Amino acid sequence: MENYKITKEQILAIEKVGGADVSLYLKETFPEVFKTELEEGKWYKGSADIDFLICYQGNGNNNYGFWQDQPYRNNISFGDYWDDMSRLATEEEISAALIAEAKKRGFEEGVKFKDARYGKNLYKVTNESIFRLYDNQTLCIEDEGNGTVFYKGNWAEILPQEKTVITMEKALKIIAKKMKVFTRKYRNQKLTI
Repeated sequence: MENYKITKEQILAIEKVGGADVSLYLKETFPEVFKTELEEGKWYKGSADIDFLICYQGNGNNNYGFWQDQPYRNNISFGDYWDDMSRLATEEEISAALIAEAKKRGFEEGVKFKDARYGKNLYKVTNESIFRLYDNQTLCIEDEGNGTVFYKGNWAEILPQEKTVITMEKALKIIAKKMKVFTRKYRNQKLTI
């Protein structure tokens, strides 16, 4: 029997075109070829068995992201021992997860916040604002300016909203005006009890 040499690149190329049976055979025969080597600063998605979306910061470091059904965290223990259960996440997966988290945190129209990257710049979310992901580490709201909502694991600080204080007299006028509209609208309708 003759021995042949095959490179990792050749195995991966065959796996791409070979179909499910060939893929399974190659993965069983050459498991080290299909092992994901985690790189610091990259996002990884879990397999079907365990759901996560993590930005890997290195073994022994606090990684950030989403683990199972839990909310976003900055202190996830995640090391290269997960490499066989993960794959590199797509930009769409990262963007969708961070935008959903931003909305959960209250980044909506009218909210003012301190920039996550610089801390001192103030921005306001408007109805024109669009979330956009840059370099898979920075989520901005684009509008007239680009406020950073998320930067390398840190979220922008939402500022307390100012409350409008009106007099009792003004409040009663507003209520009376709304009642006139309401009574005009339903004046000729009969109520059955």
